[in-house]
Formats: sequence, C-alpha cells, structure tokens
Amino acid sequence: PLIKQWRSEPEETAKRTIIYYVSSYRFYQARKKLETNMVNFLELSDEATKEDSKRMKKAFNDDPNAVLLVTERFYFHFRPKFRDVQRVVFIQPPTFPQFVPELAGNCS
Repeated sequence: PLIKQWRSEPEETAKRTIIYYVSSYRFYQARKKLETNMVNFLELSDEATKEDSKRMKKAFNDDPNAVLLVTERFYFHFRPKFRDVQRVVFIQPPTFPQFVPELAGNCS
C-alpha cells in the first residue's frame, strides 16, 4: 500500500524511489506481489540485458514518481549511477556497506 501511495503522489511532492534487495528470492516475491496489485514499477535484476538496463534507467529519470526494484547482484556487477534519487529502501542491510552511500548519498 505504501508503494501505491508513493506512485500516486502529486508531481510537486514526488520522489524517485529505489528498493534494494540483497536476496533475489525476496526480489521475485516483491515483484510478483506488485504485479498482482497492479502497481507500476521498474526493475533491474540479474537477468537484465544492456537494453533493459538503459530503458529502465531512462524511465526512472523521466518519471518523478518512479519506483525501481534493484537486486544486489545487479548493482554489484554493473554499478549504475542514478540521478535525483530522493528515497532508498533497503529491505535488509547490503552485504557491502559502501553501497549505502553510493545509493543514498544524496537523499534527504
């Protein structure tokens, strides 16, 4: 319900959100639940191709209410740079502590 609320915020209070999953299993559970509840979201997981990655990053930057699900494995291997991230949710602490300032360094 909270993610649905974030997605429906007006543009002047909108925040781009990254939800970071250490476990791919939990990522797939969350993805399935979001799909079942018909919540729009973006995803970058282990299976993402270069084209998928480019498309998701562009969509994330274009939508002020974007919610992006990211797996630790994807982030570890590709280290994508995200602009204008205002909210980062870590489902559990990252395996590598340096990921916290990399992802949430500019969040308010």
